Amino acid sequence: MIKAVIFDLDGTLLPMNEEKFTRGYFGLLYKNARPFGYEKELFVKTILTGTHFMKNNNGSKTNEKVFWDYFASIYGEDKLKDKAIFDKFYLTDFEKTKSFCGENPFAKEIVEYCKNKVGKVILASNPVFPKEAMDWRLKFAGLNPEDFDYVSDYSNSSYCKPNPMFLKEILRKLQLKEDEVVYFGNNEIEDGRPAEELGIKVYMVGDDIVEDEENSGKFDHIKFEDIMKII
Repeated sequence: MIKAVIFDLDGTLLPMNEEKFTRGYFGLLYKNARPFGYEKELFVKTILTGTHFMKNNNGSKTNEKVFWDYFASIYGEDKLKDKAIFDKFYLTDFEKTKSFCGENPFAKEIVEYCKNKVGKVILASNPVFPKEAMDWRLKFAGLNPEDFDYVSDYSNSSYCKPNPMFLKEILRKLQLKEDEVVYFGNNEIEDGRPAEELGIKVYMVGDDIVEDEENSGKFDHIKFEDIMKII
């Protein structure tokens, strides 16, 4: 019996060109950091490397702690006070990254349908952003945090995709078993492989599917409209 539906965000509920989004996002972030003495090349390298460490987190601490520990190792503990600058950015100017995202006319309807039909809906986006950024990204897709029973972010997660422990951690928190959920994503490597490894039924959905060349044809591809036939 299905008790919860899990959705990916980027490329699934929220269409986007990842390269375009990343370039625009970094430009806006640095624009906010530059007045406080940050040199661009080192700043961008630090953010990228900090994100890399989050993606390789072993569960010993939250992704947030991993990132800021690395930030402090580069700039010094005293620069952690500048976290307030970034917090403000995610509350305000991060909204401008909407222009780097597409639209999904089915997102709101599909999430509401799953909520009514199954009960729990989970957003399992790769948790490298703070909650404030995730709130905006959901709004970009025509959704709200309240539409979900759980939304991953860097403060509530200790793993990242494609580590299966990322999904395992969510299931543990919500007291769900692998055969009680169904997962909709768009990346066969980051969504498909870990879900399959855990025994979670997973579908690739939408027009922006990233295929796993080593396992071509392994995962079911469906349209958003088909979700209501499955749930």
